[in-house]
Amino acid sequence: MLSVYRKPAAGQINQEEVHLYGNSRLGIVNRHLAADSSFILVNSFGKIYSYKFTRGEKLFELSNHLGNVLVTLADRVQQVKVTGDTVRHYLADVRSANDYYPFGMLMPGKKFNAGSFRYGFNGKENDNEVKGTGNQVDYGMRIHDSRIGRFLSVDPLAKSYPWNSTYAYAEGDVIRSIDLDGLEKYIIHQRSFAPWDFFGEIATGGKYKYSGDNRGFTVASDNNVKSKVSTSITVAIASAKATLTESKQAGNTVRYESESEKVLKIAPQVTPEVSLWKPLKEGNKLTIKARIEGKAPIAPFPILDPVSSLVDQPIVWTGTTKIENNISKGYIDVNYHYIGKGFPAFEAFIEDQNGTKIFMGINISPGKSNILQALSGSEFAYGKAFNLKIATDADGNFLGVYGKDSNGNQIIRNPTSHNKIFEGVSAAMDLK
Repeated sequence: MLSVYRKPAAGQINQEEVHLYGNSRLGIVNRHLAADSSFILVNSFGKIYSYKFTRGEKLFELSNHLGNVLVTLADRVQQVKVTGDTVRHYLADVRSANDYYPFGMLMPGKKFNAGSFRYGFNGKENDNEVKGTGNQVDYGMRIHDSRIGRFLSVDPLAKSYPWNSTYAYAEGDVIRSIDLDGLEKYIIHQRSFAPWDFFGEIATGGKYKYSGDNRGFTVASDNNVKSKVSTSITVAIASAKATLTESKQAGNTVRYESESEKVLKIAPQVTPEVSLWKPLKEGNKLTIKARIEGKAPIAPFPILDPVSSLVDQPIVWTGTTKIENNISKGYIDVNYHYIGKGFPAFEAFIEDQNGTKIFMGINISPGKSNILQALSGSEFAYGKAFNLKIATDADGNFLGVYGKDSNGNQIIRNPTSHNKIFEGVSAAMDLK
């Protein structure tokens, strides 16, 4: 939605709202209430228009990783005075503030709306006139009742998911996933990890070493799979929407004394910063792009810990996924391209609604002796592109990946066979 217009029974059509967007909706500009004016210049020099700018007509949304609108702020501040004209400080002009239960119901005593802001859970529009504030949410294809955590009509893709309730919301996976317009979703996973058991000995002259993630390339996502950076982006192909649903460090980084292997410090986990571009749709092609920056949770030497943010050389990767939707013909084409500093190892895979995962691309980390050189280099130093043709069923779920056998004949490898090709690759130049 870009704008809202209203036409009274008797009168002209008026613009009520203009929606502001970045890679998602940022806020809303309400109807300009102050009267504009104009006057005619003498000697036929034309007309001058006077437009009044009024603070408070523009609202900005503060949302969480699921798109839930938690707070809206007006574009003005409120003065708090001591006496007379002396201003002590300023307060934000809060227009609404809400907390939600996992399936979207507003928490009693934790909801406030000073105006008529209509958007809330997952950033969707509330139908407050039907069942009360926040109790009915419009997802486009279906209506969601946040009190019972169910849609009010059958899932249009229900025949593909016999194990699910036909009225389920986000398959019950409410912490990381949302139902985008009530239609199908893909999840793009991008992770960077240190494949060794320890690393950093060379950079510290053999005095200290740091815990690695001690693994190779994998599409597994259980608690035993560690990563310095782990992100997930939920994508709706039909409606061209993308939402960051996970950004975390999986596992802690530990500093050891090299010889004795004594634990010196367990660093807190650091949340990666993710810049998600607005999806670009051209015909049946959808492009999703994200830049991922993982801050170092700990400095190379203990003496630098207080200023670690100043000497930090972050992990940086930018991944671009282009999906050409040919599901009606039984496949999708995926082009995946990454650029980055090259350290540490990097993997990207795509997941369908059944939980089937398929590798899109990997980057082999340089050896331990080249860590400092890589981290201090350009975030555009390394790059590679991968092209996949993925066979799908009628609902876009993955059946396999097109390839060729030893004789050059076209075949379809099942997802497990395809993934084993990547899992068999060493994740670092100095590992076998």
